[in-house]
Amino acid sequence: MLDIRPIDRVKAADVPILFICGTNDRPTPHTESEKLFAAAKHPLSRLELFEGAWHTGAYAHGKERYEQVVREFIQAVEESMKCLLG
Repeated sequence: MLDIRPIDRVKAADVPILFICGTNDRPTPHTESEKLFAAAKHPLSRLELFEGAWHTGAYAHGKERYEQVVREFIQAVEESMKCLLG
C-alpha cells in the first residue's frame, strides 16, 4: 500500500496552487482543503470554498463563479511571471 500524504507534497511545492472544494464534500471534507491551503508556501496560492457543493461538484454548483476564480488565479500567476521574466 502506498503512503500518500498530499500535505507533504503541498509543503514542498514552490508554485501557486488553487484549491477548490465544496463545503458538502464527504470523501474529502473542506477542512482538509483548508489544511492543505495553510501548508501552501506560495503567496499566490488560493482557496475557494463553494457552499453546498459536493465532491467534484463545485463547477456544477456555481459555473460562473468557478470560471471567474480560475481566470483570476491564472491572471495572477501570469502577472507574477511577467514581473519575474521582465
